[in-house]
Amino acid sequence: MPECPHCKKAIDGKAIRGKLSFKPYKSCPFCKQPFTVDVSTKNRQVIATVFALISLALTLGMYFQGMDWLIPSIVSYLLLGVFIYWGNKHVVFVVYEKVRMGTQGRESKKIFPYMAIVFGTLIAITGAVFVVMYVLEAIVARTGEPDQSLLFWYLPFLFAGVIGMAIGIGVSVLGFSRLRTIRHQFPHQRCPTTRCTGNKLR
Repeated sequence: MPECPHCKKAIDGKAIRGKLSFKPYKSCPFCKQPFTVDVSTKNRQVIATVFALISLALTLGMYFQGMDWLIPSIVSYLLLGVFIYWGNKHVVFVVYEKVRMGTQGRESKKIFPYMAIVFGTLIAITGAVFVVMYVLEAIVARTGEPDQSLLFWYLPFLFAGVIGMAIGIGVSVLGFSRLRTIRHQFPHQRCPTTRCTGNKLR
C-alpha cells in the first residue's frame, strides 16, 4: 500500500478513490498535504492507455473482419487487466510541487490540456457507441430467439466500450485539471483597456 510522502502513513485507495477533482494532486486523508504519483507510475498509465487502444483496435478488427479477431481481442483485454493490476501494486506517491511558468510557457502548456479534452471526449463517445452496439445487436435484436450466443461473442464490444468510456473520461478530467492548474498559476494581468478593467479610460 503506498504511503503519504509527508506523514509516511499508508493510504488506502478507497480513501481517495471516487472523489472527482480537477486538481492535479490528491490530499492525504491524514495530514491533508498534497501529493501526486511518481514519474514511473505516470509512464505505466500511458502504457495502459496504449494497451487499451490496441484492445479497441482489435475489437474493431473483429467487427469488420470477423471472429478470427476474437481470440487476440480477448487476450489483449486479459493482458490489459493484468498490467493494470500489477501497476496498482507498484504505485508510489511523491510530494506535489507547484511549478511557476512564464507567460510564453503557459500558452505552450495549454496545448496539451485542450488536446487531452478533445481526445478524451472522442474516446468516450466511441466507447459509448460500442456499449450501445452491444445492447442493440446482442440483446435487443436477439430478443425471443433461441440462439443467444451473441451475448458471449460480442462481449469484447462491451469491454471495449466500458474501457473506452473510462479512459476517455479520465483523459478529459486530466485535461481539465491541467488547464485549471495553469490558469491558477498566473495572476490576472492588468491592462488599461475598458475590456480588462471595466473602467473608462481618462
